Amino acid sequence: MYLAIDTATRDLALALMDDAEIAGQFHWRTRQNHTKELIPAIRRLLNKAELGLNDLEGIVVSLGPGAFSGLRVGMTTAKGLAVGTGAPLVAVPTLDAAAYPMIGLGAPVCALMPVGREEVAAAMYRANGSEMEKTVDERLTTIEALADSIRESTIFCGPITEDMELEIRERLGDRGLAPRGVGHASRVVPMGQIGIRRIRKGESDDPVTLQPLYMRRPSISRPTRPPGG
Repeated sequence: MYLAIDTATRDLALALMDDAEIAGQFHWRTRQNHTKELIPAIRRLLNKAELGLNDLEGIVVSLGPGAFSGLRVGMTTAKGLAVGTGAPLVAVPTLDAAAYPMIGLGAPVCALMPVGREEVAAAMYRANGSEMEKTVDERLTTIEALADSIRESTIFCGPITEDMELEIRERLGDRGLAPRGVGHASRVVPMGQIGIRRIRKGESDDPVTLQPLYMRRPSISRPTRPPGG
């Protein structure tokens, strides 16, 4: 079994899986308590499946983009598990996991997620035979700029808010396809499927050098006066 960990947003998800076989899943919404909640949830998931850490054949984790603290906690936990068990580790880009279920529906796919300041992180995909091909890498942009660049019907997916979906429809009309419910669909199973395929090809990421994909540095307030001042 493989453990997939998605902490890219406040909607956390775990899955124990082997291709199409899913031994267990947990989904929950956190209030910025990734550190306190993640490891106990992994223990409960393994206990429920009557498995131990050494039974894991591989670990898959969300690479980003996403929330700074969530990605950091998920990545640190996955690295620790990989080092401790010797299981291979693979990090899957968040937008790849969002786009994966949409590939093969007959249209290009644009996966996106809000990152604040009216910006979105976005990447473009298309089917290439039975594989998913990323045609435009992750970048910071706006829905307005995306709309100006799109010339054909395109499926939009990812953690899309209602306001984002409305703007897509207003700017693109019939060219902007946002299937109902895709904004809330879990990424953890497709993320696991992508990661398992990589591991079975003999690929893995180095736990020592692997770093989350942050689209921008975290906002840290500057002190109003020097310490001790």
